[in-house]
Amino acid sequence: MRCGLTNGAIGDPNPPGEEKAATMLPADEDYARALMALFAAAGTRPGESLPAGRIGHDFVERNFGRVADYEAALAHAVERGWVKVALDRLRLTPAGFAEI
Repeated sequence: MRCGLTNGAIGDPNPPGEEKAATMLPADEDYARALMALFAAAGTRPGESLPAGRIGHDFVERNFGRVADYEAALAHAVERGWVKVALDRLRLTPAGFAEI
C-alpha cells in the first residue's frame, strides 16, 4: 500500500504550499528492472516494440509479480524514459536499452 504524508506534516520533506513529490516504492524499481529483463529476453533493440499484452502476461506468468506490480513497473519504466507506450505496444528507448 502506498502512503504519503499530509503536506506540511512533521517529517514531510515538502514544506506547506509546495507540491508533493511522487511516491515510489523501492519495489517499483525492482519490478521495472524485471520488466526490462523481458525486453532483453526477447532480444529487443532500441526503437523496437513488443505487444503490451504479451509483456504483461509474461511478467505475471514468470512470477515477476502480480498485475498490479506490472502496472507499477510499467509506470516506473515510462517515468524513467525506459519505454514508451503507443497503440498497445511498448517501445524500448535507448535509455531503456542501456538499463538492460
